[in-house]
Amino acid sequence: MQTPSIKVLFAILIAVTIILAGCGQKEKAERLARLQKADSTITALHELKYLYRNIYSGMLHWVYTQTDTRSKDALRSSTQIDYVVLKGQWQHKYGDVKEDVGFVEMDTLVDLAASAMGTVLSFEDYEDDMKMAEAIAFSERAGAVFDALELRYNDILSRQDSLFEAQTAGNDDADVQAIVNRHKRMRSYYQAEGMAWEIHTRTLSWLYRPEDFRSKEALKKDLDVELPALLSTLRQRLGLEGEHASQASLLAARLDTLAMVSKQTIVANLQSKENYDDPLTLLLAEDAYETYMNPAYQEATQYLAHIREQIQNPSTPSNDQATPGRTTEAEMEALRRIVEEQNAYIKELEEENKKLRSADR
Repeated sequence: MQTPSIKVLFAILIAVTIILAGCGQKEKAERLARLQKADSTITALHELKYLYRNIYSGMLHWVYTQTDTRSKDALRSSTQIDYVVLKGQWQHKYGDVKEDVGFVEMDTLVDLAASAMGTVLSFEDYEDDMKMAEAIAFSERAGAVFDALELRYNDILSRQDSLFEAQTAGNDDADVQAIVNRHKRMRSYYQAEGMAWEIHTRTLSWLYRPEDFRSKEALKKDLDVELPALLSTLRQRLGLEGEHASQASLLAARLDTLAMVSKQTIVANLQSKENYDDPLTLLLAEDAYETYMNPAYQEATQYLAHIREQIQNPSTPSNDQATPGRTTEAEMEALRRIVEEQNAYIKELEEENKKLRSADR
């Protein structure tokens, strides 16, 4: 029996090494594909959450703010286009994900929004007490559906994040770490996006729904606890560098503006039934929401869109011309003065009202 030559053995060894390396590369590719699918699933879930939140807040704006045409157009788009598209995408791309993402509840939310939109359309509709009562009833039913969706999505996202972290724990591979780092930055992005929405929408609720005490408590927590904690590390955790770094600072400034207007012109001045019953106090609060909060929120969403693009596609060049004007210290100081003057005026009116009531007695 002839003994294999050294050359033959060496060739066999090389072949085995190549096969094993190929298997290793295939296994790595499959692992990365699973990780990317998990990451994209979480992104899709956040998109669905943001959509149903916008449908709910758009419905509140439709019912309570007659002249807010921007929110009305956005609600039409959210219910008639965006929801249909995102629902179809989820069913096509993520139908194998074993999660009930609440399409039954979202369908109900869309139907309630359509009912509210069909109930109050014209100026005469908003002046009709019966139609307004019906529209408000639709919004309150929508609130119950919204609360159920919030609980569901908090649970789903927590579970999906845990699964993602379990897949990446202890893996130092550079490609894996790149996905992990982007995932962490997007998590910070979603926190900022959610905070902007919560302050904007819960302030609207504070303004027009004085009996919604749970929303009021949530807004207080946002303003006093959650937002300061978020802003303290937001710039670092978003991880923007170079020409894009300023976007995080600009976003933080807009969030700060939202909080200041909410806290000092609306929350501070609408504390009691007497405040809500005073037409001028309520009018000034409504004006502050429309004049300062709505524009600040729109600008915050533009900064958020830019930041999201930079996190997901780092090679995209900066487009400062497409972003809203920067908040300067002078602008912030001017806004603070306006808020202080408005608050002083409200206090003067309250004192006059007290004197008049005392005289009547």
